Amino acid sequence: MKKVSFLRLIGVVMVMALVFSVVGFAQAPGALAATTSAKIFQGPDELNTMYASNFGIYFGADYKARNYSTTNNFGTTSYYSALGAPVLDIADYFGVNMSTVNYIVFCTDDGGQVEFEITKANNEYTGLLDPARMYWSDPNGRNNSSTFVPATVATAEASGVNQPPSSSSNELRLFYGQLSDDEVTNSFFAKYITEIHFNANPL
Repeated sequence: MKKVSFLRLIGVVMVMALVFSVVGFAQAPGALAATTSAKIFQGPDELNTMYASNFGIYFGADYKARNYSTTNNFGTTSYYSALGAPVLDIADYFGVNMSTVNYIVFCTDDGGQVEFEITKANNEYTGLLDPARMYWSDPNGRNNSSTFVPATVATAEASGVNQPPSSSSNELRLFYGQLSDDEVTNSFFAKYITEIHFNANPL
């Protein structure tokens, strides 16, 4: 009798453990949920949290699809249509004082970070925010026509140009233009951004 009760007790415990593990598994992808929002910092101060679902409210007409070209370390150029808002618009909306910013750092959900040094001369930025950064439109890399595109945090993307990005993805990702049609930028397109730091010094 005691043996049967003990076995039943073990069975109940095992069932409860299984239930909790399933619930935990269903809620586990915290990293996936985190990609739908990013914390905005200036120096050590957390200014606010930016939500992908609110980009249309934050940025109005500047929240739109733009074409981007990018080259990887093997010299292969790819093209994207990215739905997002310019980094400078994000800074302005969340009250970042850009006059003190020398570095912009994008932290991702895997613990990685991509850091850009920027400077400003003659009222124009260099580095990530350089106005000479372009979308190079000729896939053959010959006689390219180019169009300025701002560094953008996108909420959705699509392979190829002029494609409708999926607005349901909400995976915050950095896109920015190339200074030349073969500049390697692809490996710096931070994906699943969880924090953006506007700093005077490296993070």
